[in-house]
Amino acid sequence: TSAFRVVHRNLDTMPRMLSDVGYRTFFTHPGDSWFYNRESVYSYFGITDHMFNESYGEEDFKGTWISDRAFLEKLTAALEERDGDAPLFTYGVSIQNHQSYTIKKYGYLPDPVPTERNLSDDAQQYLSVYFEGLRDSDEMLKNLTAWLEEQEEPWLLAFFGDHQANLGADFLSLREIGGYPENLDTAENRLSLYSVPYLIWGNQAFHETAEMPTLEQTTISSHYLGALTCEVAGFRGLDGYFDYLNDLRRELPVCSVSGYMTADGQYHEELSGELYEMEELRNRWQYYRLKHEDLTKE
Repeated sequence: TSAFRVVHRNLDTMPRMLSDVGYRTFFTHPGDSWFYNRESVYSYFGITDHMFNESYGEEDFKGTWISDRAFLEKLTAALEERDGDAPLFTYGVSIQNHQSYTIKKYGYLPDPVPTERNLSDDAQQYLSVYFEGLRDSDEMLKNLTAWLEEQEEPWLLAFFGDHQANLGADFLSLREIGGYPENLDTAENRLSLYSVPYLIWGNQAFHETAEMPTLEQTTISSHYLGALTCEVAGFRGLDGYFDYLNDLRRELPVCSVSGYMTADGQYHEELSGELYEMEELRNRWQYYRLKHEDLTKE
């Protein structure tokens, strides 16, 4: 929804920054180009090379969504087509394991998820369908890294989920498997409901040309991920905002409306002093880039 409210013109972004240093940019997603105004939004982000669901056929579906298998096939084919002398930034978003997680998703109920707890029929259904998608995502990731490992060029992969799964009203499945906090009175417990895993991985060719850094803190807010990926890739000094994000990440790795976590791993309800000023600067800088910065003068 933020895309509808905010992104109506060219913005200073990571793909635009990379374009300025010679990268080509590519976005692919097996969804409708018009939904969320995607085609325009990614163009405003500086990515004019797009591939949406028009590139897929009926044979590419698994249930109601295009499969991760088909997504990977199209992705690697697209990367091979775009192979060239200039480096390539690619942002790909899969869709198979998107909600909902009822039996209607695949037309059958996958094998039940083994648990130590007795689950309601609804919770078991949600988990069975969700884990079917997880298994397919795992297979996709395995095959993607295998394909990247075969490439002679260095490749850096950032792989992440953009939100937790909706496994029933009021966190039904999470509650039944014991994954819902006993109370939401602490920042740590509240933030746990918005946490997803991610990885940053380089193929052998990447490791031959660069050293993967050791992160001081791997639990980070999502707005750091792009800047962190750029830092791992060796890009610093190209954009003051991204450099600032990486500096702030080391002091305040988690900052959210649900709470904060400082570099020592301690959670806090509020900020004060220098950290408060640093986070305020990030918020104002981000708002300026989204709402006021004028790239037409460049």
